Amino acid sequence: MIELWPDWVRNPWNFRRRLRDESSVVEHRIAAGLLSLLQWACCLWIVTVLVAWPKDAVAWQGSGEITQVAVGLGQRFKPGHWTPVRVTLISGDQSLVGRLRLTTLDSDGVPVHYVTDQDISIASGESGVVTGYVRFGSLNPRLTVSVIAEDQVVLERTLGVGEIGEGVLSTDYLIVTFGESLGVEEATHEKLNGAHAYHAASVTAASELPLRWEGYDAIDVVAIGTSDLSALESLSEKQVRALQTWVALGGRLMISGARHANDVFRSGGLFEEWSPGELQRVSKEVRTSDVANYLSAAEELEPFDVAVISAIKGNVQAFVDSSRRKQRPLVTHYPYRLGAISYLTVDLDREPFASWSPRAELVARVLRVNEDDNDLASSSSTGIGKVSHIGYDDVVGQVRATLDQFRNARPIAFSLIATLIGVYILLIGPGDFFFLKKVIRQMHWSWLTFPAIVLSFSALSLWLWQLTRDTKVKVNQLEVIDLDVESQLVRGTTWAHCYSPRADVYSLGMQIDDSLVGDAKVLLAWQGLPGDTLGGLDATSLRPALDFAYTIDVDAESEESIQQLPLNVSSTKSLVGQWHGSFSSDSEFALQTNRNGELLGRFRYELPYELEEGLLFYQNNVYPLKRTLDAGQVVEMAGLSPKKLKSQLQSVRGMTVASAPYDAAATDDVPRLLDVMTFYDLAGGRSYANLSHRYQTYVDLSSAVRNGRAVLVGRCARSVSRLVREGDSLESDYDQQWTFVRVVIPVSTKSETEDGAL
Repeated sequence: MIELWPDWVRNPWNFRRRLRDESSVVEHRIAAGLLSLLQWACCLWIVTVLVAWPKDAVAWQGSGEITQVAVGLGQRFKPGHWTPVRVTLISGDQSLVGRLRLTTLDSDGVPVHYVTDQDISIASGESGVVTGYVRFGSLNPRLTVSVIAEDQVVLERTLGVGEIGEGVLSTDYLIVTFGESLGVEEATHEKLNGAHAYHAASVTAASELPLRWEGYDAIDVVAIGTSDLSALESLSEKQVRALQTWVALGGRLMISGARHANDVFRSGGLFEEWSPGELQRVSKEVRTSDVANYLSAAEELEPFDVAVISAIKGNVQAFVDSSRRKQRPLVTHYPYRLGAISYLTVDLDREPFASWSPRAELVARVLRVNEDDNDLASSSSTGIGKVSHIGYDDVVGQVRATLDQFRNARPIAFSLIATLIGVYILLIGPGDFFFLKKVIRQMHWSWLTFPAIVLSFSALSLWLWQLTRDTKVKVNQLEVIDLDVESQLVRGTTWAHCYSPRADVYSLGMQIDDSLVGDAKVLLAWQGLPGDTLGGLDATSLRPALDFAYTIDVDAESEESIQQLPLNVSSTKSLVGQWHGSFSSDSEFALQTNRNGELLGRFRYELPYELEEGLLFYQNNVYPLKRTLDAGQVVEMAGLSPKKLKSQLQSVRGMTVASAPYDAAATDDVPRLLDVMTFYDLAGGRSYANLSHRYQTYVDLSSAVRNGRAVLVGRCARSVSRLVREGDSLESDYDQQWTFVRVVIPVSTKSETEDGAL
């Protein structure tokens, strides 16, 4: 038998036949067993090689390596917000060329590929850093980092839970300090408490800051000290522009600086656009008791440098020297386009403040502006029951619930489903038994009655499903357009819910009306639900709902930025579009205020949209407009009667009731919902709404009113943004649509003598 084995190598097909003819029975069985074992071993080896074989031969040959992945700023991120991901790559024996792709799950558990148009080109043996942007759908996500070349995976690395960084709740506060410590860490740990936790992160190297404004999407405040000019000067032009864009679109900046204030705020300086006023000089302040008294601090403060300012913008929160109030502010809050800036005229990162223990309280007071955590305790008892009933704890959740209401696509009531299940159980069990035993008196007919009941209820379920479902694609959309008159900046937020009657894939983009917005830049993505409820962003785990992944092109600023989005039968998808650009208008706003805080003057409305149900908000008053505003119409403030702002916000439009409780579960009063979103803080915050407003806080314009500007709010019948599918507008598929315009207007202050003349 042994001499036959070489024949297996030469001709394995004839080996079994010769083995059977020339071997004994025992030898044949032994050889056959060995042959079968050898065949199974070969098959196992082949399967192992195929499974372990890399997806791309180039990657297996060692074309490079992904050495480091840094997520977020200071290794912190929030689910549901845009997050920068810095990837360090090293090429191998060949040049590394391709594009970066980041893959994770959205809030519905569907895989998403995030890609950019940035090309990767790293020479052989060298390293490079490339940055991508991603939105995580849960608090403990996974992330796959890939380098793609010609639709092939060149390099790939998967980061599991715990390898990405520290995730914080989508509604928590995240404050990032660039440069040396300003006391933010101590303030967040010791002084800032509330229903939403405060988290501090630090960025020491300028290279860690993002090059795009959406990299700051998860950040509530960026704190910068100006003592170290070298750190500031190391920022690239793109990084400065990204930070400026983020603040202009609704971000918040805290700047601390005295000795180098003239360098950074001067004409042509790094922070020229953020100047708090006219900087006169930097002087040594020896009278430090007023600062200590402001903080109720017993610890003495040594003399310190202070920047002296005139023509101050915005509002002054505290003064260095109360006897020289006009020139010695300590903390100033002022607007920058649609955002806000807090400026401290001292160096918090230098002595004597660096070692002064009350510094944390000072920083906490600055950061606590426009924050309603003090009201949370009083509303927590009523809010808990409300949340458990409606399934959300944020105003954005109410927006989602409102947009989920499609006409002619009525959901089946749970009470009806429960009743049908109960009736089915009764009929298929005791009902069938007593019917056969007492009426027919022949139990063997159960073979007919049992399937008849099952088929009847199956047909009833199918009929109810067909009755309540819609057969057309439908879209509900809420659109908020913000215009800053002074800078001619326009910002838009579009929430859209898409209903699909059948299982299909959608390639979607967003078009912006160029008659109002010029050079629009659009960022379209899925919309999350804050909270730890079912489908919430703050859930600790999320399992894939679908294996089919879709793609979001972060750089696609027009059509089809979302590609191959899968939707199941009779399902919806929540989307949000954030866009901005510039507008040019001949609108004239000459608003002034007297010493009583009343608005004077006139304005001419020239926007290309009719404005209905207009309200003009300023300080503690609101001025209802008497008619619809057409293009070219002039409004005289002398003809408008003011009402109390808080009473207006807490009342139902069109009713005489001075104040009405806010219904957090209501889905049929969009104008009132928008009032609460627009002036959440001024309306009373959570103590009034029983909901937080922490997920998309930039929608709240309370700080604009507090900083001395007027806000004109009205509704338009015509929309500015539209969803498109594969280049074709979905306008005919819109079911319900709301568009609101909010115009931020500067207001000048007249002197008392001028008031008398008026």
